[in-house]
Amino acid sequence: MFRGGSEADILDVRPRAEKERLFAYKEEVWSGFGYSHAYLEQMKSQSFWDAQYASIEGIDRDLTAARRP
Repeated sequence: MFRGGSEADILDVRPRAEKERLFAYKEEVWSGFGYSHAYLEQMKSQSFWDAQYASIEGIDRDLTAARRP
């Protein structure tokens, strides 16, 4: 429990209905920025996030190289 809070102040987003509600909201907002439904669906998979994480080292290396004079 957080100090000064109550259980009523904490939203549990683990239930399936909450995950679906949040995804629908994300899809509504992100599609306005040009993200496709298919791409957003990929975000539901842990393998998508594992691949994103795996790309960090290469991105950092490329940014470092680009910043060199």
